[in-house]
Amino acid sequence: MAYINAKDDSEQVISVHSKAHWQRRESELTHWVRRTKRKRRAKQTVMPVLNAYHGWLKEQRSRTLSKSLAGQALAYSLNQWDKLTAFLADGRLELDNNRSERSIKPFVIGRKN
Repeated sequence: MAYINAKDDSEQVISVHSKAHWQRRESELTHWVRRTKRKRRAKQTVMPVLNAYHGWLKEQRSRTLSKSLAGQALAYSLNQWDKLTAFLADGRLELDNNRSERSIKPFVIGRKN
């Protein structure tokens, strides 16, 4: 079995993530227009990147020991693939949850762990 080159592979994953993100200036649009544009843009721009990433995950899984941490991470990513790509089918969903994180931040900043 070959081992994952952590530096090169992590750079590739970061590259995929940054290509998948796009700048959003949609707050002035209606909900329906925003939803339609997001869905169309996701399929046109993000789908090829995600397809390449999915292929890369499968390739790395075959080269990695399944019990290793990297193998477990790859298996998790592949097992959660439907959830990761759900935003492609539903324009209401966004690629990330930054908006949700920002909305709860004021409540959790002062909280003790």
